[in-house]
Amino acid sequence: MKHPNSNKDHSNLKPSAKGLILPPLWSELISSRDLCRIIIDLKVKNNSYNEIIDFCARTLQLNLNKAEIRDLILFLGSRAKHLNGIYDTMVQTKTKILYLDEIFQGRNNCFLGCADSHSHYLFALEEIQNRSELIIRETINNMELDFENVQFVVTDGLPTYHQIVPLCFDAAHHVLCQVHAYRIILREQDEFHRAAEKAKSLYKDAQIALRTLRTVIHKKQQALWRKKRRHARVKQKQQEFNQKNGIKPYAKKAPWTPERLAFKVELNNLRMGIKSQTPTITRMQNQMLKLQQNLCQTTKEYQIKKQISLQTGRLVHQFHDLMKCEPQEYPTKRERFQRILAQSKYPIAKKITQFLVDHPELFVTKTRELEKLCPPTVATTNILENIFNIFRPFFTKARHFGDTDVSKALFEIARLWYNTSSPYTGPNYRQSPLERAGIHPHSTNYLDLLVPLNQKNDKICRILSKEKTRLYHQKARRGSRASIILARSKEMAVKRVNLN
Repeated sequence: MKHPNSNKDHSNLKPSAKGLILPPLWSELISSRDLCRIIIDLKVKNNSYNEIIDFCARTLQLNLNKAEIRDLILFLGSRAKHLNGIYDTMVQTKTKILYLDEIFQGRNNCFLGCADSHSHYLFALEEIQNRSELIIRETINNMELDFENVQFVVTDGLPTYHQIVPLCFDAAHHVLCQVHAYRIILREQDEFHRAAEKAKSLYKDAQIALRTLRTVIHKKQQALWRKKRRHARVKQKQQEFNQKNGIKPYAKKAPWTPERLAFKVELNNLRMGIKSQTPTITRMQNQMLKLQQNLCQTTKEYQIKKQISLQTGRLVHQFHDLMKCEPQEYPTKRERFQRILAQSKYPIAKKITQFLVDHPELFVTKTRELEKLCPPTVATTNILENIFNIFRPFFTKARHFGDTDVSKALFEIARLWYNTSSPYTGPNYRQSPLERAGIHPHSTNYLDLLVPLNQKNDKICRILSKEKTRLYHQKARRGSRASIILARSKEMAVKRVNLN
């Protein structure tokens, strides 16, 4: 058998150094524009700066910093704001019912949301300093939209909307969200329910305390009776012993035998135990009288507060039925409910009456014509609450970065992502909010709208220029290394020929 080095079989031949192929760098496969799309998509998917930097370093062998990512967000945020303005203008002409609501993330972070009821298109998601009338009006006016065709504006129970809606939406009806209205009444009911629960807890504690004391007194009485019976038996035995030995009662000169001393010690101990337990039982019996009086008082208070809680629940249930009733039944039920409230002696009646006076917008749609346009299932801000849940990760991190230019740009990009992306599940999983509004953009991918592939942008290409320069030098070093490997392989080939 020939030596493998001298064998001419193709399987034993080493690859030629001239055909040495180096793995390509990522810069040869991906452009700066594609890299920007990756970074923005990672940021919209709620990745932090450090997570994005770590991803680029591990997978793409690219060293980024936070400043470069912030510059990219600011640049693309301005384009997203421009696109959002175009789409807002197109959608607002088709909006009939508009939602307004706020969400708190912590004590100091408050966001105002505005969305369309039909398409779920999000018009605004702005951070506001507070919920005053001036701030909310200014935020709505900064949207620079007319909303001429809006017929209904559904809001939460914030009192400032009474003045804001007529000023910002002239021809629209102000409708109070039924869910928020019911929450407000339930919050009022909760006060009386908690009072009843507290009274019930005191009543239970008084019962347990009285029952425990009765058990202790019974045990002490049983022990006292046993000691008395024991004292009587020992006394009888002592008398029998004295009679048998001729010892007269209370004899002082009689001899003190061990038996006589044992009787004396045992009787003394029993008398001391009886003497000490008798006043203890008497004191506990007096304490039991106080606990019985306390139990009677707590029982009476519990019954009163329980009745108030039950009657409060009945009135709240009637209020809920009034919200859900049909328009033709509403006048009769409203009049009957007001009579019940006027005759009721419970505190919740006055609060519900005042609520009906302060919020007439709750029953604006209780006519056949208006209920067809805005049914009860639509007269809630649940859709906007669901949108808030989608943006919950952004709100959570908003506690740390605050209201800055970068955060505003990021929310503009996120709003474009939401309006142009279809949900993963549900009845509308194939249509984005923009498509549901009857507007079909050139692409359903928000990245194609932000960073088009068929357009050249010098600013995007310059974002990672420093990193590109470093990679070009790295490639040059790799090329020099390949030339060294090629030269060494040639030397080995020459040595092999000389040996042969």
